[in-house]
Amino acid sequence: MDNLKQFQDTKKNREEIWNVRLRQCLSGRGLKQKTFVSDINQKYGTNYGQKDVSRWLNVGSIQKNGVIGFPKYDTMLLIADYFNVDVGYLTGETDHDTFTMEKACLFLALNQPALQNLRDLTHPDSQSPSPWTNTMREFMNQLIGSFEFKELLAHMFDLYSLTCPYNNEHFDHFEGAMGYCQDVNETNSLYRFKAWEAFFHILDAFYPYSEIKDFLTDDE
Repeated sequence: MDNLKQFQDTKKNREEIWNVRLRQCLSGRGLKQKTFVSDINQKYGTNYGQKDVSRWLNVGSIQKNGVIGFPKYDTMLLIADYFNVDVGYLTGETDHDTFTMEKACLFLALNQPALQNLRDLTHPDSQSPSPWTNTMREFMNQLIGSFEFKELLAHMFDLYSLTCPYNNEHFDHFEGAMGYCQDVNETNSLYRFKAWEAFFHILDAFYPYSEIKDFLTDDE
């Protein structure tokens, strides 16, 4: 009996998550139901109607002819593919857009917005990579893999650490507070200088100074 109750609770939770996230996907792209179903049909050669979309958005609801169930799995795959997410995201199996993103976040200990920013640079919304995309990937590999970039991040972390909540100090007298603030300001200036220095090392490494060539030719 406990197993049945647990199954029913899990199913209900999945249904609620599906409804919420599907609506969020629609609103995130500014889509109305008519536009959405039209796009789906045009992209995948299907023949869904607006009533189908209404059912998709109300999974678990009770109607005269019974409870609205999940769409067929093939349909769920099309919906997920349309929004560039996994079915597992729509059903709440993962809070990341895809299981691949979830694994990447766990591996790098970074959140999805941080990794998505990087992915947007190296994987723009295009099925066929352009020369610009390939060049960007090469550049990002060289940049992130460079010692200079690692050094820059280290000094920027030093700056960040000065503002972390756990560094907040409490003082019983004014002189102690003033001395602490002065030390922080001096350290802040030092870290900022080191960060700027590391940034210019990156510029020198990737874009070394060279003599300006005269590309103009004399008219003959």
